[in-house]
Amino acid sequence: MENLAKLYSTFVSLGDNCEFGFAQRHAGVDVGALLKWAIVPPDVLLKCLRNRFSGLYAFENLVPYATDMVLDKETGLAFHSEMYSLETEGKLVFRESNEERFSIYSREIEKINYLKQKLISQLEAGSKIFVYKKNSGVSLKFYSELSNCIRNYSSENVLLVVESDSSKPASLAKLSEGLYIGTIEEFAPYEAADQIKQESWDFLANQLARTSMLDDSRWAFEKEQIDLVAKQAFDWSKGIAHELWFWSRWFETRGLEWTSDFEMRLNAEQPLIPALRALIPADAQGTIDILDVGAGPMTNIGFTHETISLNIRACDPLADFYSQAAAKHGVKRPNETVFAVAEDLGAYFSESSFDIVHCCNALDHSADPVRGIIEMLRIVKRGGSIYLKHHVNEAETENYEGFHQFNFDLRDGRFVIWNKSSYWDVASVLPIHVDVKVHLEDQDIVAVITKLEEFDAAQRLVQFKGRLRQFQHAFISRQTQAAVEQLELTSGGKFAH
Repeated sequence: MENLAKLYSTFVSLGDNCEFGFAQRHAGVDVGALLKWAIVPPDVLLKCLRNRFSGLYAFENLVPYATDMVLDKETGLAFHSEMYSLETEGKLVFRESNEERFSIYSREIEKINYLKQKLISQLEAGSKIFVYKKNSGVSLKFYSELSNCIRNYSSENVLLVVESDSSKPASLAKLSEGLYIGTIEEFAPYEAADQIKQESWDFLANQLARTSMLDDSRWAFEKEQIDLVAKQAFDWSKGIAHELWFWSRWFETRGLEWTSDFEMRLNAEQPLIPALRALIPADAQGTIDILDVGAGPMTNIGFTHETISLNIRACDPLADFYSQAAAKHGVKRPNETVFAVAEDLGAYFSESSFDIVHCCNALDHSADPVRGIIEMLRIVKRGGSIYLKHHVNEAETENYEGFHQFNFDLRDGRFVIWNKSSYWDVASVLPIHVDVKVHLEDQDIVAVITKLEEFDAAQRLVQFKGRLRQFQHAFISRQTQAAVEQLELTSGGKFAH
């Protein structure tokens, strides 16, 4: 969960309780923060931000709030404390004497002062995303006032306010510059704040990371993302030679040991495979448009249906080589595979133009499979489906050789993609609402992802610019590194840089 931890480390909780702290902890982020585990009512937060937490945690202002919490009467904030209380005659009283409590307080005030200064420094630096959640009863006026408060420290500050709404899945919307409103289906009850919907918090965090703020230098992992793109492209390129050798032999022998598969792919009357037939609505009319991504030289999903017309298209990044090999060996294909890369399908096909997108044992060979899924969602119609079928943990099986750089797996009922350096819970990192159904079939993992909403048109250019920037930077960086290595080799190690 390395990527998720880096993402959550850019957020700072402002309350109103410890729920977001538990979300961060689950993602592997457990650094100290002043309000992370505190009780923070809305009006109290505004007052404290305006007076820079003046008079915070004075000993004489602390009274019992819960058996393991104290209330600061001056500020209105409640903190966890080792100044424990017990209930006597219907009210809470401190357990220890004044002298014993002051000894505990002396330790705690040092930490409180440190965390207060840390929060003020973060506010002034404008380098974090500040998060406030409230189970109910917060107005748009409060959102605006809170945003103004934190932007008074730095105009670069960004605020995410989160509400609950059981009528719809988690969502994110921008209200104004630096102010975002998120909703999740439900919060944990105050008495059990650790019982959170982690996938909903993950969704909001990932959604925010994919907004226009990705153009902002606040995202410390932007350079890491560029490095990741470069590594992914380099690792993928190392597998090209093996793929060319395999498919050249495949054409030459008409299928190697899979001759029946070769002949089936040549049959223009081959029925559509059952898995895709099941995704076509019973009342479907007209033509069903299907794209096979990473299809290889010839698609193997079939071409016909007894009651409706099918428009089958196929794409693969090695399409040009396949065309040359087919011509060389005199193979006439029912339809040609065209050039397109999974990670940027939207550059090759119109948005929302396919009813079904199919990918079998190919997406785990791509340079960035999560990006590939996002692009498949971009070109499939709303209500349409992506069908993914891949060997379980193939990169581990193949020892990360050739194109085998990612593992697809089912963990705790969730569809995940991972390798030695990264881990993604797929449903939580997708930028739009989807329905994900996943199961195992023998040694394969099958995921059907149904698109429930369209992409935000306002974000398309920003996302394109971010992607172009990453690829250009990654390409130049990788080529520069290769040139340096070549110069060092030819100069006998004398090249200085």
